Amino acid sequence: MTHSRPDPGPSLDFETREVRETHLSWVFMGERDVLKIKKPVDLGFVDFRDLEDRRRACESEVALNRRLAPADVYLGCVPLYRAGANALARNGTGDPVEWAVHMRRLSDADRADVLLRHDELRFEHLDAVAARIATFHRAARGDARTAEYGRPERIAHNVQENFAQAGDLPIELVGLQNALEIEVRQLEFVRAHAELFLARADDGHVRDGHGDLRLEHVYLTAGAEPIVLDCIEFADRFRFADTCADVAFFSMDLGRLGRTDLAERFLARYARDANDFDLYRLVDFYEGYRAYVRAKIAWVSLRSFW
Repeated sequence: MTHSRPDPGPSLDFETREVRETHLSWVFMGERDVLKIKKPVDLGFVDFRDLEDRRRACESEVALNRRLAPADVYLGCVPLYRAGANALARNGTGDPVEWAVHMRRLSDADRADVLLRHDELRFEHLDAVAARIATFHRAARGDARTAEYGRPERIAHNVQENFAQAGDLPIELVGLQNALEIEVRQLEFVRAHAELFLARADDGHVRDGHGDLRLEHVYLTAGAEPIVLDCIEFADRFRFADTCADVAFFSMDLGRLGRTDLAERFLARYARDANDFDLYRLVDFYEGYRAYVRAKIAWVSLRSFW
């Protein structure tokens, strides 16, 4: 979730046209360039309070996202220096006081969520994204360590953590009985289908994926391969997951915006391109899990902004 507001944090000697804010970052948008600074926050599932951790996260963000974006989009990790009480500069002396991811700015008009909003997201777009993600998953790391994160006990831990971090939010939104039922059903699914999760892990379906495959992270330009930004960089365990967990985030996003036809097209094309029709046994579970993650992050974002 990204917001714009007039005073999001530190100032920067950068030709800024707009500043956007997420629960984890301040994003300074220029005409052609972007500088993304990580907030020194501890949200439980991520802790960026230490400068060295923020530097490492910036470097990881650049390296990991170059898997799905050209090198001329993720330009590097750059140091920032003190230039006043609450001001940062790209040029300075002494030790850096902050780090930023330097990116080439892409057009918002090419974002999948913007195209959908204008009723311009077509089946051919979904086919291209599905093909790109299937190719990415085939090439992504898949070994004994990633497979561990596909084990049912690991998945159950992530589900339980998700509920714990959401606190009373689901009760406020859907009531106590429904909130409890959601939790029970998700955990029951993991227990009842433990052999399926294990089989998929053994068969190599647990990969070092994207981890946050939302519409707003996908850019579609005529005649070019889809560009995908903003994978999870701060924790391997949120990227090391069944490939179905990645595609279910994208299909869930389409469904929540009322376009189940596009979601079904995307899943069908991905299943064909990845030769993974078995994913249909898990996609409902992972869509429910991803929907809960999105609600939790929206709540965390609102609390951090206001």
